[in-house]
Amino acid sequence: MTVDLRSSRFSALGLQPNAADLTLNAAGASIEGLDVEMNAGSMAITADAQTALSGTIQMNAGSVDLCAPADAGLQITSSGTAFGTNLDESNLTRNGDTWQSQGYTSAQ
Repeated sequence: MTVDLRSSRFSALGLQPNAADLTLNAAGASIEGLDVEMNAGSMAITADAQTALSGTIQMNAGSVDLCAPADAGLQITSSGTAFGTNLDESNLTRNGDTWQSQGYTSAQ
């Protein structure tokens, strides 16, 4: 399932797509409170330099892919992961359970 949110504006957006293959196109979107609860599925989020996105993704037995420009301001916190992440392979700096891009502070 593909959800096209290009250039959309949401103060809150909740999704519960269980056992799904979900793609969110968030290019140019502003989503202040994304809340995703998903079991046994996969999710991909595509963002661009104009995307402003914050929220929570709870994934059980699944995967999340984030496609963003190399210079995007990112901060990702991972908690309760049974099998881990591959964030250590990214160009993000780790502090505990939080990974941050060099551009995060200036993007706020």
